[in-house]
Amino acid sequence: MELKRLRHLIALADERNFIRAAQRVHLSQSALSRSIQAAENEFGVRLFDRGTTDVSTTRAGEQKHGEHTHDAPRLVQCVGSSP
Repeated sequence: MELKRLRHLIALADERNFIRAAQRVHLSQSALSRSIQAAENEFGVRLFDRGTTDVSTTRAGEQKHGEHTHDAPRLVQCVGSSP
């Protein structure tokens, strides 16, 4: 998984809102949505439940969020912090 897609997943899990998460990672809402869908396809599971006003993580999404937020600082340090 690309580091930028990992950032998108973490932002959406943290913000629980596509608009705020998109702003946080400097993308349009539609671009963020496509990135999240691609990640879900890559993992083969739905990571987020989409509501009309907010987003919640599924059990699989919660697990991935925990794994990646734990690893993210180390990954960013190794790869660099470019967007």
